[in-house]
Amino acid sequence: MNRFTVNPISTGNQPLSVELEYEGARIRSARVGIRGYWNFEKMLVGRHPFDALQVALRINSHLSVAHGLAAAKALESISGMEKTFNGMLARNILQGCEFIYYHLYHFYQGILFAYIPGPKDEDMLPGPARIPVQQSKVLIEHYWQAMHFRTRLQEMMALLAGRVPHQVTVVPGGLSETLDTRKILKLLAYLEEIKGFISNTYINDVKILMQYYPEWATTPVGQNRYLAVHSFPQKLLKSGQEEGWYWRGSSLDAVQPEDIELDDTFSWDPHGDTDKNGDKAAAYSWLKAGRYRSNVVEVGSLARAIANGRSIMMQPNERMNSVLGRELIKAGECIDLLDAIKNWINYLKPEKALAGSPLIVPKEGTGVATVESPAGPVLHKIILEKGLIKEYLIIDPFVFNYSPKDKLGANGPVEQALIGLTVANLQYPIEIVRVLRAFE
Repeated sequence: MNRFTVNPISTGNQPLSVELEYEGARIRSARVGIRGYWNFEKMLVGRHPFDALQVALRINSHLSVAHGLAAAKALESISGMEKTFNGMLARNILQGCEFIYYHLYHFYQGILFAYIPGPKDEDMLPGPARIPVQQSKVLIEHYWQAMHFRTRLQEMMALLAGRVPHQVTVVPGGLSETLDTRKILKLLAYLEEIKGFISNTYINDVKILMQYYPEWATTPVGQNRYLAVHSFPQKLLKSGQEEGWYWRGSSLDAVQPEDIELDDTFSWDPHGDTDKNGDKAAAYSWLKAGRYRSNVVEVGSLARAIANGRSIMMQPNERMNSVLGRELIKAGECIDLLDAIKNWINYLKPEKALAGSPLIVPKEGTGVATVESPAGPVLHKIILEKGLIKEYLIIDPFVFNYSPKDKLGANGPVEQALIGLTVANLQYPIEIVRVLRAFE
């Protein structure tokens, strides 16, 4: 058995290290690890609860809205404070824009150049290019256009959030911003500008890749258990009533946040204690293994599509759970969100409060909140003692899809997807990159 390491491989959050064993051109075992270390939980201990609203969202700049909302909702769940319908709509708009922003970034800046030729001296595609030169030039032009529309999305989000990433208006109960008629009309204008690119260019570009790389659109990868939590509430709910879904191959169950587990068997980090476990012999990642009721689960757009019973228009032999099938799901999700965001904007009431009464933080209590981000579930848990943070727990989507093995020896979703993969040229293992980034 031969061994091969690819380190680093960039992703949307942190660089990955991939250790592989292979025979011939086929991967027989895989270990996917994150070598970067952060511990925002320890940073928050002893601080005022409101500090979590600005510290926690810096975990992942691509998912800062999701982490900010989770921090705010965790505080809401302690106090049971009232929220406003206007605030719920504004949060949905902000969150929906982050979904579209993330998916555009992921496709054009994350995976496109794993399928089309780059500059001649840096072309890493094995074998002759499949996509005609002229078609590739069009896709590269769309790459630059996508950056323009991502900027427009940021400007749209800033009307609600003050700035992005690391928004400043997300507070317990809603948003601290006020929307007048001018801002609401501006939101609609931005949305109309973005709509054409999403509905035509983006989804067609995904289909072009599927046309020229059919094996990446027809071959299923990964396993058959999925986890998603409620994304966009349509009515005001009391804290703790947000729903989620767990798909276990044949049935759909309601999610219980307390059943989300973190396994540190192959992680250097048991609970942020670097002095204790930094040299742990069996470990190969700073991530813990995220599990649900001890099961390996995939999170993200595919999980949401399955949980929502969403069907995608595909060719008869194409599969949703293929590498490029996941990309088509993301594009379809953006189209759905465009209509939803327009409806939410139209329901906004100018000058009406976007937040409820000011939060009175209790001295003691425990709050838990889950929020669905573009990459999957985010969970925040806060424990207060004497008015300060005694303990803080953050679960990011990366701990599920990019998890190491667990105490049962079960590989994480990406590791499972890599096992059995054929790599044409180990000097330029572009196939590995395609699989890794499909799970972002």
